[in-house]
Amino acid sequence: MKKTFFLVLLLVAVSFFNSCETEDPIVLDFQSMTLDDFQVDNHFNVILEELNEMSTAFLQITNYPVYVGRTTGTTLNDDGTSTVTLNYLNFVNPNSIYQYPISGTMEILITPTNFVRKVTFSNFSVNGKLVSGNLELTRSSNSDQIKFTNWKLTFTDQKFITRNGTRTLTSIESSGTPFIWDDIYEISGSLTGVNKQGYNYTLSTTTPLEKLTTYKHYVSGKAKLVVEEQNAIIDFGTGTSDSLINITIGEEIFPGIVLRD
Repeated sequence: MKKTFFLVLLLVAVSFFNSCETEDPIVLDFQSMTLDDFQVDNHFNVILEELNEMSTAFLQITNYPVYVGRTTGTTLNDDGTSTVTLNYLNFVNPNSIYQYPISGTMEILITPTNFVRKVTFSNFSVNGKLVSGNLELTRSSNSDQIKFTNWKLTFTDQKFITRNGTRTLTSIESSGTPFIWDDIYEISGSLTGVNKQGYNYTLSTTTPLEKLTTYKHYVSGKAKLVVEEQNAIIDFGTGTSDSLINITIGEEIFPGIVLRD
């Protein structure tokens, strides 16, 4: 009887371990995750437009453009830094291609010697989505290195995407002109975080992404999205403003996927 009982336990244990070994891998919806990630980029680009407009005015010692719904104040600190406070109330920048409303407060601590801008947010939202965390921008020639620290975009359904890491934004056309709204940029770098589905991810550029301020989406470049040790390659094309991407997962290509606003 004891032998029979022991044999039953052994068979149950073997069956359990075999089932663990043959457990199906997680099936990931890379299309949705990709569209989510680059929708976040659109919202971040609105913040970047505001920072670039402020930075241009600060460096050229010119008046910051005055609009209804956006107010600004500057404090000169004892250590030589400056604090710029931008307050928004359903503000839509008339120059922006996105036309997303902005509300809340963005505070920028500026170190003039190397033009480092440390950015924090208070009750700040873009197009109804809450923004929190920290940014640090460091200027070098015609580039800005952007460091994300616990940066977070929370959607209206309370799901969120977080970002940590660094991207480099390089002006490749119209650099040095006072008008930022005709510039063309290249974006490169790597970000990590948690996506809307709750998975850890890494998003890295493999070919710099090209961004026109006159168009919502990237028009060229490639990126690699890694989630749960699975990956996808996102191809933005070769310069056409068509809102389309191709996603490659393993050997399979999914062409003509339309990006979200």
